[in-house]
Amino acid sequence: MRVNELVRPDQHRPCAFEVSSSWPVFRPLARFLGSVSGATEVRRGGNWFSGDENRAYFLFHGVPFVVWEPWGDSSRYWIGPADTTAAAPDLGPLMQAFREY
Repeated sequence: MRVNELVRPDQHRPCAFEVSSSWPVFRPLARFLGSVSGATEVRRGGNWFSGDENRAYFLFHGVPFVVWEPWGDSSRYWIGPADTTAAAPDLGPLMQAFREY
């Protein structure tokens, strides 16, 4: 899967990333996240009818993360810390898992 790294201008490592939204249903996404080393407490988020654009919630190395689908119907998912101002842990292993999917 293609991964687009997102880097803040004042940082030198990714703070979040985007992947194509290839999951028409979110149970497989949650299962996949649960298989990634460092990802825990994975739960599904909202659906198209709930108004919650976060498709999944999880902890990555103890930091709350979300899988966000902008406008609830986008071609990409944004994956990063729930608190966008917080420093993200090393996203390398998480991004690599998506690349290998």
